[in-house]
Amino acid sequence: MPQAEDIPLASDLLAAARAGDGEAFSALIGPHLRALHVHAYRMLGSLDDADEALQDALLSAWRALDSYRGPAPLAHWLYRITTNSSLKVIRAKARHPVPAGEIGYLQPYPDRLLDQGGFGIWLR
Repeated sequence: MPQAEDIPLASDLLAAARAGDGEAFSALIGPHLRALHVHAYRMLGSLDDADEALQDALLSAWRALDSYRGPAPLAHWLYRITTNSSLKVIRAKARHPVPAGEIGYLQPYPDRLLDQGGFGIWLR
């Protein structure tokens, strides 16, 4: 079991991530991934679109990490980026008409993702 002194502080992780440490960035955003993915899914109604939006959001967050300023929680900043990425996906789809036979539906959120926190795919 890790000791209290072994657990990095969020401020230490943030400083390391800003210095280019990908593992620190992963540790910083890891606890928020599931909620961000579900947020994108609820906005888009498609698991594939939610994956795309979250991937774009994480890339945007990595690139703009220096723009994050407290005292607002990191989660609020990540939600805003994820919302904007989801809105970009919605706007992009609006520009491409879908034939009547291909109108989508609300894709069910997979149980395997609800039951686990396995979002390592975005952290590689």
